[in-house]
Amino acid sequence: MKQDIYHNKLISADIAADILGLKESTLAQYRWRGDTRLPWVKLGKTIRYKLSDIEAYIDRSTVGKEVEI
Repeated sequence: MKQDIYHNKLISADIAADILGLKESTLAQYRWRGDTRLPWVKLGKTIRYKLSDIEAYIDRSTVGKEVEI
């Protein structure tokens, strides 16, 4: 149960950028261009990212990943 709570946790854009090794401005450019590969949540004026979406983005972006059977 605890894993599910953290899996769907919303994190700020600066923390998301830190996890991905990007600048926060890069994530802002993705949003501005309408790039939907990394979904975001807008709460009022605040932008948040789901930790599960960040993990999925990393998995999709990984080159040479072995497929588990």
